[in-house]
Amino acid sequence: MIPTLMPKTAKYIFLILIVFCTLPELKLYSQPDPSSKKHLERLIREGANDNFSGIYSILACNEDSLFFQQDTIRFYDDPGYFSSIGICCEFTEWEFIDDDLIRQQEPQTCLDPSSMLISSLRHFKYRLEKSRGKIYINLFSSNKEYESFLVKNIEYIELPGENNCRAITLIRQRPVIPLLKIKMPNPVKMVTIPKN
Repeated sequence: MIPTLMPKTAKYIFLILIVFCTLPELKLYSQPDPSSKKHLERLIREGANDNFSGIYSILACNEDSLFFQQDTIRFYDDPGYFSSIGICCEFTEWEFIDDDLIRQQEPQTCLDPSSMLISSLRHFKYRLEKSRGKIYINLFSSNKEYESFLVKNIEYIELPGENNCRAITLIRQRPVIPLLKIKMPNPVKMVTIPKN
């Protein structure tokens, strides 16, 4: 005797088939726990190699100073992410310009031409550290402050045109801790070029 499916069982099997058939269509790939410092170092190194300038650059939305007010910050390594979804035109950008140096700036694309305030340019020494199984990006500023960000998540997002974007979610650790001594590079000076 061949068992027959009850209507309720057939409904559940149908739902399971729908879920598994649409699963490959998902465009978001996540690594919820970047388990090693080496993983993040490799991400930064590969990002620098992919960029013609040799610098790995990530952007976070900074409209209404969100970057400085929120504890959870999402950085994206492809500026096309923001233009593809049509949100945000004021950013905080981190450029990993050396093995231990981040340049932070605040570009905007709201007004033509796109620009960046030189006064917003800051440099930080950074260190990737693993503590209690979690990865942190620790920043050390020239004014003797220390700030730490927990690396919460790294996601891979497909953008239109088959471009991939990595989204890095950081959680700001409070409070900002003052430091006694740290050697930093010379600050960037603004130079005026005379008109001819």
